[in-house]
Amino acid sequence: MKFPELGKDKYLEAALHDEIDYCRIVRKIIRGRRFYLQLVMKGVPPQKRLIGAV
Repeated sequence: MKFPELGKDKYLEAALHDEIDYCRIVRKIIRGRRFYLQLVMKGVPPQKRLIGAV
């Protein structure tokens, strides 16, 4: 399984910082794959920032 580097995506890094509540197996065909693991995290999701915002 491939993940983007955490240093490049600040939103992904903040989202994966919380504890995992549970995992869901999703059956859907996208790009030839049939099953996906969906993580449900505890806590409040981080807010996305606008590009160029301080």
